[in-house]
Amino acid sequence: MNRTISIDHGNRLMKTIGQTFPSSFVESKYLPSIGGDVLSYEGKAYTLVDQCLPVLNDKTEDERYFILTLIAIGKELAADVALMRSLKPNDYVKVKLLIGLPLQHYEAYRKKFEQYFIKRNGIIRFKLNGKSYSIRITDAHAFLVKH
Repeated sequence: MNRTISIDHGNRLMKTIGQTFPSSFVESKYLPSIGGDVLSYEGKAYTLVDQCLPVLNDKTEDERYFILTLIAIGKELAADVALMRSLKPNDYVKVKLLIGLPLQHYEAYRKKFEQYFIKRNGIIRFKLNGKSYSIRITDAHAFLVKH
């Protein structure tokens, strides 16, 4: 199964075709008992929170935008009911990412941001809100976001 997902990686908000959510989360070793969207990945839980984090010009400095991208992918796949129903237990979705960067960062970080996702060449398994996902990022292309 193949899917192209466009994501605008904003410093305040993450935006996809069908979703908008804060670009901030809290990390925990345990799933929270209450709260909003929860990503489980590599033994940690990440819960979206509505708070402003410091602006990060180079979004490859840490794993923050990878975690946020997994949440965006999970949200978009969850909304694609037909695709999710067609998957068999050992299937994974091949994801091509279209990743948005603002004009002031586009030239400086475009290639580095594309590689940030492409380098993860294996199957990535995670849960979003208790639903399991298996994906493989096959390609990433940056695009210019005009506001």
